[in-house]
Amino acid sequence: MNIPSSNPVEQPPAVTETVNSPLRGKLAFDVIFGILLPLFCLMFDPGEFFFRHPYQGFIYLFIGLEMITLVIWLGWGQSFSNRGVAIIAGILFLGALFSLVVGLILLPLSLIFSVVLIGILGFTPLFTAVAFYRNGRRAVIQAYKQMRLITLTLSFVFGMVLVTILPGYAQWYTAQLVSQVIQAALQGDVQSITEAIQKLKFIPWCFKGCLSEIAQVYYAEKQPQILADTYREITGKEIEEQDQD
Repeated sequence: MNIPSSNPVEQPPAVTETVNSPLRGKLAFDVIFGILLPLFCLMFDPGEFFFRHPYQGFIYLFIGLEMITLVIWLGWGQSFSNRGVAIIAGILFLGALFSLVVGLILLPLSLIFSVVLIGILGFTPLFTAVAFYRNGRRAVIQAYKQMRLITLTLSFVFGMVLVTILPGYAQWYTAQLVSQVIQAALQGDVQSITEAIQKLKFIPWCFKGCLSEIAQVYYAEKQPQILADTYREITGKEIEEQDQD
């Protein structure tokens, strides 16, 4: 006769927390280095690396689209179709490549100024590249399970083209407006100047970098006052504050 043991049956240790801990760690890494720190660097831009760049519009919009895509992937990646996941993969992989290039460009300065806290931010793009690459790889693996290679490749390339062409068009459009302002100013066409100024005022990604051409022409044309007035009207600052380079 079997006598039931009075000791309670020992339950196997819970593994949920153990399994989820690495996933939570990766998610925290992706959020911090893929979204929060890049956003911080864009807002404060130590050294004005992007703020003074002539292709500022393209850079700001490209990085913005990359971060938005990562947010969407982390939050709702499982709900997309295979083709949508492949498009996201292309966007994320291009973001990883862009971050890697920026990180390598900043690496010498980051090493020099790493003794100062602000210099450590120069390493952020390298960690951002890791976050984007890892999530892009996950997206490719997820899409590849149920897609033909040719369909996956086309969708992947489409994502890369899409995230490039939209900021590219915005950069081109902004450059056209700046050129219009300069030509109208040199010709004394007040109406055209006013129209272009109103459009530039409502372009959120146009700062010092995209307006550098106005300053260059200002000095090359022996400082015509109308260009100085135009620059002040757009930015609220004096054109002498804009570096010629």
